[in-house]
Amino acid sequence: METAMKRKLASFPNLGAKKVNDSDALIAALAQVRDLFPIPEPGHPLEQAWFEAMAFPESVPEYVKQVIAANLTSAKTFKTTLFSALAAANTVFVDGYEINLQIDGSMINKLGLVMLECDEDLTVILPDQEIEIDEFGTALCERDVKWPLSGKVTVTFMTKVPLQKSSLLF
Repeated sequence: METAMKRKLASFPNLGAKKVNDSDALIAALAQVRDLFPIPEPGHPLEQAWFEAMAFPESVPEYVKQVIAANLTSAKTFKTTLFSALAAANTVFVDGYEINLQIDGSMINKLGLVMLECDEDLTVILPDQEIEIDEFGTALCERDVKWPLSGKVTVTFMTKVPLQKSSLLF
C-alpha cells in the first residue's frame, strides 16, 4: 500500500528527490483531515467508511466524500406554522419581493388568512399552514385556493439571529 503511494508520488514531476520520503508526511496529513470529522456512533452508516479510513490512508478521500454527502442530505429543516414564522422574522420576502405590509386576515374579515403586500404589483393572501423551513430560511407556501393566482409561492424569513425551531414555537 505504501509502495503504491510512493509510486504515485514518484509520477509527479518537479517534486525533487524529497518526494518519495514525504509519503509519511502525506499519510500524516491525510490522518489529520480524517480526524477533523467526528467519529461516527456505533451502527451509523459512516462507521465502516471511518474504519477503512483509519486503516488505509488512501480511503480518507472516500470517507470525506461520504461525510459531506451525509451532511448535505441531512440539511437542517424544521416545521412550524406560517403565522409563527411571520411573527418571528424581521424581514420577509415572497418570490424575491420584500414584504412592505402584512395584514392579519381578521382585519379584513378573513380569519385564518394573512395578506402580504410586496408592492403595487404583488399582493399574496396565504392561509396559516404548516411549513417546512430549510437552512436558508425559505419555505414553500400554498396560496389560498379561493383567491385568484392559486399555487405555491416561496417565502423567505430573515431574522437578526438565525431561525431556530425553539424561536418559532409560540
